[in-house]
Amino acid sequence: MQSLRSDACRTLVAHPIGEPDGLVACGAAWIHQITPALWLPSGKMGYLQGFYTVPSWRGRGISRGIVEQLLAWLTEAGCTQAHLHAVTTAAPLYQRLGFVPARNSNLWLKLPQDETAAS
Repeated sequence: MQSLRSDACRTLVAHPIGEPDGLVACGAAWIHQITPALWLPSGKMGYLQGFYTVPSWRGRGISRGIVEQLLAWLTEAGCTQAHLHAVTTAAPLYQRLGFVPARNSNLWLKLPQDETAAS
């Protein structure tokens, strides 16, 4: 397994043995510093994203291992909570690891982009 890291992000990539350019599964975790609150005194929130497992490698515990390693890293970094957005088929894996469905609604807004600002 390969780890790409920075202070605020860690990405794990699992490769087949002897194939360092091959991909079996991957996932990433970010540390977001938000305004401290009663429910999050440190203001450190972990976010998991970018999980994928090649279909022929699913069901072998590889993604679970990646999630567990990333959660350990978030814990060591001082995060007391982590969240993610799961596709329906992956939700049972995360729930077995202790994630629970959110009781609040996430609302999203796509902001208009100034085409000249990106240049």
